[in-house]
Amino acid sequence: MHGKGGDVETVWWATGTARLLPRVIGDRTSGPLFLAARRPTRPMPAADVDPATGHARRSYRQAERIFAEAGRRLDPDGPPFTLHRLRHAGISHAVEDGHSVAAIRAKSRHASLRSLEIYTNPGADSIRAMTDALDATARRRRRPA
Repeated sequence: MHGKGGDVETVWWATGTARLLPRVIGDRTSGPLFLAARRPTRPMPAADVDPATGHARRSYRQAERIFAEAGRRLDPDGPPFTLHRLRHAGISHAVEDGHSVAAIRAKSRHASLRSLEIYTNPGADSIRAMTDALDATARRRRRPA
């Protein structure tokens, strides 16, 4: 994948995503990963168009709409599903699961630790577990006799 400034970056897919990718990619070996349903109606950069079909890269707005519609079907009364909310949840779960902030910053592709701070709000269970783990008296009581 090419990131900001054209830097080549590695994308680490989870197992479920990796299993679904062949359905999205098909036989394609180049071009954008997620394609719009039709050809573009205005000129597009060549990198944003699939050379085999002529279909353009799906826009973030299109992806957001599709994701929100799927979320409404899953939970019609819940808060709106957004791609940003999904990203926020994934990063928050990684923090609560005890992964290092440096590793989370790298995976989430945040440029600085400061921009990652808003995601690092662990829940009560996570804080309770940390408090128990750091409690010297409780550790002495937990030792096998």
